[in-house]
Amino acid sequence: LQLTSLNSNILNALQGETIVGKNSGASAIFVATNGSDEVSFVSQNENAFEIGEEVIFEETQVAGIVQTFPPGDRDIRNNFEFSIF
Repeated sequence: LQLTSLNSNILNALQGETIVGKNSGASAIFVATNGSDEVSFVSQNENAFEIGEEVIFEETQVAGIVQTFPPGDRDIRNNFEFSIF
């Protein structure tokens, strides 16, 4: 997921926090970033993020606008272990 118009440095986001799409209702767990504008995530529901929508990282309140879905995104769920509280 590539973001633009970030309100804060993406490095402030916490691995494992929830990302929510304001319009789509998409929910995902943040797992990694390239350090500037791309994030990797694991979806938590069937809704998909939409290009042009604002997404918010719930704990840190980092926010940005979805610009693109870079090609080559892969399913990385097996690389991480998640615990739901």
